Amino acid sequence: MCRLILIRHEMSVGNLTHTFAGKEVKLATIGKLRTKNTRREFNKLKLKNPIFIASEYKRAQETAKYVLQKKYYEKLRVTKYVNEIDFGDLVGRTFKENIEHYGESLNEWMLGPDRTAPPSGESFQNAFKRVKIFLDKIKLYEGDIVVFTHEGFIQLVLGYENKKIKTQKIKNGKIKIVNIR
Repeated sequence: MCRLILIRHEMSVGNLTHTFAGKEVKLATIGKLRTKNTRREFNKLKLKNPIFIASEYKRAQETAKYVLQKKYYEKLRVTKYVNEIDFGDLVGRTFKENIEHYGESLNEWMLGPDRTAPPSGESFQNAFKRVKIFLDKIKLYEGDIVVFTHEGFIQLVLGYENKKIKTQKIKNGKIKIVNIR
């Protein structure tokens, strides 16, 4: 059995400014400080034959660096399959700025994200396809797969069985464990 250990990145600059963040957004100073708490929780886990993965986003990789430290960080693999949902043209703006810019078309995406995508972004249907590829690749692994990722990806994994994104809030730095059979 594969134990999937999902760790949401710590507080980023985008989280603080309530901005849709792209790949280059880094951890905020408070996020770097809070990685100590995440590392403490991570160190309580009894890992079995672990593999370490991070998304292509800097904030996830930085969280991995602070949590894993030298002991495991050199074993970190980076993959697009665990990336955040691609918010397309919304990136770099706050929600309010995007409402002003896109108006009703943004409301259409917010109310029915499973039917449409943000402008130049990724639909939930396509994101679920990416999650399926990832889960299919890991399901036969005997051990732990530790993934440094994003709220959207974690919500997709938690809702995968029903093909519905789980809308529960996943706090920065929190760890969720899912058994994959």
